Amino acid sequence: MREANSSDLEITFQWANDSETRKNSFYSSTISFVEHSEWFRKKLKSDQSKMYIVSLGNTKIGFVRFEIDTEATIGIVIAPEYRGKGFASAIIDLACARFWKGQTNLVPVCAFIKKNNEASVRSFLKAGFNFERDDVVNGVCCQVFKKEAQ
Repeated sequence: MREANSSDLEITFQWANDSETRKNSFYSSTISFVEHSEWFRKKLKSDQSKMYIVSLGNTKIGFVRFEIDTEATIGIVIAPEYRGKGFASAIIDLACARFWKGQTNLVPVCAFIKKNNEASVRSFLKAGFNFERDDVVNGVCCQVFKKEAQ
């Protein structure tokens, strides 16, 4: 796992527009390359965002992002060809450890997951997150899972 950089723009764009990723996102419409490029470059420069690329050997298999406030919100995308192979919970756990290692203020990490996204719920529970509450994001019912800093 390493911090994302500008060379990851194209692969993160491809993953962001994957049909399964869009289905499980709270903003499900397709993203243009221009929109993604502006968003990605802004996040790379932001002190309120941390982004990581996960690789297996030399192959990029996932992307994890943290948005930092009084809590950190985590988002994760696994490359389509690596989904369902048991990587997600290990990636989530590793990403949280990496995120906390670089922080002076150890805030909890929260995951907002659509209620019908059972695979993500299982992955976050397996990574040590606990159900916190029901919520609504962008008009969509979701569940919030939380993990305290360790």
